[in-house]
Amino acid sequence: MARRNRTAELGLEAIAIEGGLIAPEQVLKIAGAERNAKTAADYGCPKGTNLADEITRYFRIGQALWLDYSKIDQPTVAQTARFAHDLLEQAFGFEDLTGPKDHHDGTRRYRIALEGKGGHIPIVIAAPVEDGDGFSKAMPEFGDGEGGRGRRNPVVLLQDWLNANESFYWGLVFAGDRVRLMRDNASLTRAAWIEADLAAMFRDEMFADFTAWWLLTHATRFGNPGQPPSSAPLEQWREAGMKSGTAARDRLREGVEDALREMGQGLIEANPDLRAQIEANEVSLTALFEELLRTVYRLIFLAVAEERNLLHPRRTPRNARDLYESSYGFGFWRERSRRRVARDRHFDAWEGMKVTFRALERGQDMLGLPALGGMFARGNTPVMDASKLPNRRFLEAIYRLGYLKQDGSLQRINWRDMKTEELGSVYESLLEIRPTLEANGEFALNSGAKGNARKTTGSYYTPDSLVETLLDSALDPVLEKAEAEGEAAEDKVRAILDLKIIDPACGSGHFLLGAARRMADKVAELRDPDAPDRQTALRDVVARCVHGVDRNPMAVELAKVALWIESVSPGQPLGFLDANIRCGDALLGVFDLEALDQGIPDDAYKPLTGDAKEAAAWYKKKNKDEKKGQGSFDFDSGTGAMPPKKLAANLSTIRRMPEDTVGQVERKREAFEAWKADPDRRATRVACDFYTAAFLLPKVEVPENYQRGTVPTTAGVWKRLGGGQVYGPLEAAAVEASEEARAFHWPLAFPDVLIGKGGFDVVLGNPPWERIKLQEQEFFAGHEAADAPNTAARTKVIKKLAEAEAGSHARLLYDAFQSAKRQSEATSIFARVSGEDGGRYTYTGNGDVNTYALFSEHFLNLLGPSGRAGIIVPTGIATDLTTANFFQFLLASKKLVRLVGFENEEFIFPEVHNATKFALLTLGTIALGKNPQFAFLLRNMEHLAEEERFFDLSMQDVRLINPNSGTSPIFRSKADAEIATKIFRRFPVIWSDEEARSDWDIKFLRMFDMSNDSALFQDELGSGLIRATM
Repeated sequence: MARRNRTAELGLEAIAIEGGLIAPEQVLKIAGAERNAKTAADYGCPKGTNLADEITRYFRIGQALWLDYSKIDQPTVAQTARFAHDLLEQAFGFEDLTGPKDHHDGTRRYRIALEGKGGHIPIVIAAPVEDGDGFSKAMPEFGDGEGGRGRRNPVVLLQDWLNANESFYWGLVFAGDRVRLMRDNASLTRAAWIEADLAAMFRDEMFADFTAWWLLTHATRFGNPGQPPSSAPLEQWREAGMKSGTAARDRLREGVEDALREMGQGLIEANPDLRAQIEANEVSLTALFEELLRTVYRLIFLAVAEERNLLHPRRTPRNARDLYESSYGFGFWRERSRRRVARDRHFDAWEGMKVTFRALERGQDMLGLPALGGMFARGNTPVMDASKLPNRRFLEAIYRLGYLKQDGSLQRINWRDMKTEELGSVYESLLEIRPTLEANGEFALNSGAKGNARKTTGSYYTPDSLVETLLDSALDPVLEKAEAEGEAAEDKVRAILDLKIIDPACGSGHFLLGAARRMADKVAELRDPDAPDRQTALRDVVARCVHGVDRNPMAVELAKVALWIESVSPGQPLGFLDANIRCGDALLGVFDLEALDQGIPDDAYKPLTGDAKEAAAWYKKKNKDEKKGQGSFDFDSGTGAMPPKKLAANLSTIRRMPEDTVGQVERKREAFEAWKADPDRRATRVACDFYTAAFLLPKVEVPENYQRGTVPTTAGVWKRLGGGQVYGPLEAAAVEASEEARAFHWPLAFPDVLIGKGGFDVVLGNPPWERIKLQEQEFFAGHEAADAPNTAARTKVIKKLAEAEAGSHARLLYDAFQSAKRQSEATSIFARVSGEDGGRYTYTGNGDVNTYALFSEHFLNLLGPSGRAGIIVPTGIATDLTTANFFQFLLASKKLVRLVGFENEEFIFPEVHNATKFALLTLGTIALGKNPQFAFLLRNMEHLAEEERFFDLSMQDVRLINPNSGTSPIFRSKADAEIATKIFRRFPVIWSDEEARSDWDIKFLRMFDMSNDSALFQDELGSGLIRATM
């Protein structure tokens, strides 16, 4: 039987749930369904019969069948199939079972032992394995036969068959007298199934468990052929559970926020010196809040690791486990938090948890704890480590992290089956919180994102269905290609682990987790089809393949925590992720070192808020003069900068260092820090900072000394690259400005990928959809300026802030606003630099620049020669005039693979406006003779299965239909696209901008208006036009 999980807590000992296929609470609801005539009819019971009596009768029938089966010594597959057939037919309402049947799809073979409802319910059957797990035993009969995979286990066979079909979602797999209910799960987010131990049910008279299983897997629950898969009761239960989970996620966010508030308040109350330091600005309140977040990360990591049984190595002595569980674990403190008497004014609970944290940093044999390092490093929370926390505050925080109230009852949070992505979405929303310490000593948490629903709600939690679909089109083809390149299994594994994946706006790592799990499943199956070790494979994939960037440093930490939660292996330290998950603004900074060769663009010196025009003009002229004698700069020759190839090679060496012990992880960290601090690498980094800082630094005065400027120009870039020294204060200012703006220099961050490999193999993400221009309401969230009724009133409030006394809170807020405004202006100019001048955004840096457009071009630029990108962006990427040049470039360069447009009418993104239109955009290289695939106006994920909605368009088709704009036409179906294309091939457009004429002999007239036709208007009746008045 699978290890016990939360169904045991609900009173179901013989049923196990893995991966949250249907929530345990939902299973309990199903088991408690009202036993009335309507329910009986729903399950196909004859009229006049009592449902409870019928279930009892079927229990006895099943028990008799099992007793016969249990007497067989080492049952064969055929004997197990007979048992399964009779049990399903006689006790579970399967009236028309057929099989076995082989299905073929190219080189793939799917051997299905039994099929119900004409193939609508596939059933795979394996014999039990003595002293083993029949579900994970790979056998040739479950493989593809010649030309395909030689062996696979029965679970993988059923999963593959469910994933390959769109007309049904659910199936069953038997391994002796154990049976699992499984569902289409193409995302492979984690193994997902519900398992019943039939032997335990029938042997131990577990009638309640049988009732739940019967109500859950009766033939009527799988739906019927010819009907949408979503109409099956199983699917409806799953949807109901997901909606309930969404509500629970919202309550969880409240619980986590309460936990942060309780701990923060406890610190203020119990540590008067700390409060005094905060009030004197000696301790940053923001830094303290980050420590609180890290503490919550640690507690949640413990909760998940304990419930998934991943914390202790497998051979940990029982007495060490018992000591940990009885006095030090999260579970212990959670149970203690339920007793209000424990929430006293003592401090032992927090001190005990600090002992656990320290043990996890370096290991502790008495508790059986391995050394994990990583997030448990003591230097991450110096203030909290040195502070006291009252039991009543700390245990209240634990209580909030351990329990939820639902439907009037207290329920323990199911950390075991909660998706790490859901947890990440909760914490992402917390990153915008701003802590304050009120005059009365209250530790308050205020949202810092008023007016920005993407930040204050779960709307930026990308639904799994969208992630799965993008992984299908962007990741799977790359995986298949890598696997095909190797002949032996170890070659295939090596090829997959050599792939590099990145999300340039990773947030909590949702896309990275999905991609890592898919890759790990492939690796584990290839390494050992009989007993795939997915946890070890996942650890390898995370260490070698996964990369991410985010502008928010706490989001970067959150992404690391999410990856650690998923990839932690019992007995091993947390992997080193600092080189993979990086903090920085993915859109601001040097992307190609050749830009340094060209020099700083003159546009960098356009005057911004606070600049003096004469100073900006002076620096611009100086920069121009310095570039006039420009030659070619050879990075690989003898200069003071580290050659790019050496940059790449050195980091590759560090990445290959082992990390099986905390000591090895620490040595890897030290090597990485030494690589970052290398003087030659620093020369290149400072040159890149000069380039970026030229846009950012204020130009306020013309320097008296030509060599003592305070804004970088091209000569400084070249001099630093050549090994020379520049004016010290200038270098310090440039480095500080770039770091403050979090400028991210891609070839310095990932040289082994961008220089050594030529780019990433897969780029994935759902980046921000925001205007670069600073939004005043968002910046002043929580301040009266944000609540002003209009722009004029807001300007008045801001002006008042500017007049405040220097050093006051109001003046500091104004200064911060000016700095942020200036940075947004500088970023906008940086984005608009033309490609000819070394700019990064040749096709999207125009108009009212939006980050989604820049990210789209950036995703494409990150790709290696045969890579693929999947991105969620507004549909305007293909239909708006501001991005028409980019769309045309994609078509002309054969880089557009697929665009699937949705309208949010059915709230795929629950908190986003229903009129919002977004698209799943897949980029790569398509074969000659192929055209990109389009679909528009889809409203739900089921529409993806409707082939009639998809159509191909060539660049010539687009120019034929929309010759003036060059944007994509929108059609609801393939038929509409074909009709429109035929019409435009037969008839010319009404007006051609390029030729400034119409073949239709049509004239366009402007309507009368007062600007051009005022002479034709009169106030009184007469021969002219009458002017309307209001």
